[in-house]
Amino acid sequence: MKKVHFSQQWVSRVTSDQESGIPMVGREMAGPPLDTDVLAILGNASETDAVREMIRRGWFTPLANKPRNIGVGTALMEFLFPQRTYEPSVSLASLFRRQARQRGLVELVTTLAWLRCVSEKSMEMDVPKFNKNNLSDTSISHIVRLSIDQQGPRKAINFLQKLGVRVIVESSLPTMRTDGASFILPGKGPVIGLTLRYDRLDSFWFTLLHEIAHLVLHLTTDSDEIFVDTIENEDQYGSETETEADAFAKDSFIPRDAWNRNAFRLRTTASILALSTKLKIDPSIVAGRLRYERKAYNEFSQLVGNGKVRELLLNE
Repeated sequence: MKKVHFSQQWVSRVTSDQESGIPMVGREMAGPPLDTDVLAILGNASETDAVREMIRRGWFTPLANKPRNIGVGTALMEFLFPQRTYEPSVSLASLFRRQARQRGLVELVTTLAWLRCVSEKSMEMDVPKFNKNNLSDTSISHIVRLSIDQQGPRKAINFLQKLGVRVIVESSLPTMRTDGASFILPGKGPVIGLTLRYDRLDSFWFTLLHEIAHLVLHLTTDSDEIFVDTIENEDQYGSETETEADAFAKDSFIPRDAWNRNAFRLRTTASILALSTKLKIDPSIVAGRLRYERKAYNEFSQLVGNGKVRELLLNE
């Protein structure tokens, strides 16, 4: 996976006074972006499928008695920034980068809206106080073993919530390439958001463990970092944190030495089933890793658990 939009390096760049043409956020020497600028961008996005879907889901209601782009744009702005706070941790300055392509802007607005929805839903959850020590090796192993249970995804989410981790499943929106996100909700604790963009068991388990890795390795109780991840590793210069989270997820399911000893032998369905049985994990995890590492996404399609997650976690 890679982190998109919200890496600390990127935040530092767009909040730097050395970057020309990028309004600064979070600095006293530069005020927040003008409402008129924000409204213009959001108004342009008002006719997109993504914004229509937000309205359909009831995230916000367009203002009546106004032209559609203004009515939708204003309501969307109120949803995204209810108190007109432009936090640098959410990297809002990127909305105003002059060189940004329209597709990038729409995707960013959509991702910000999704994060806002996840945050609001997580605030409504009643979970125990989080103790990072509870995300122990034993807890991770328990989650891994749940993969062989037909109700495993639901049980894994329930288990995390008993540990104080708020897990929100909110379907992806058009233009979004996000699979998962993780961050600390101030005063509440850790949050994991999942889109189920790919309705497959291998995708679900890898994404969940990847986000857990960020909680274990990279986020503290006062972190303002937001990890927004996509399975497609399009960035050949991936960050160290994402490399660590990928390794954590892979090794949690299949220890590195076991993979190195067996990967070259995994040529048949029987060999995949044999290894997954030995490791006590779902075959979709082995098959999915093979498909990804070999870039052979047509292979072993019957093993990756197509259509097995949304029906369990969402009423779709």
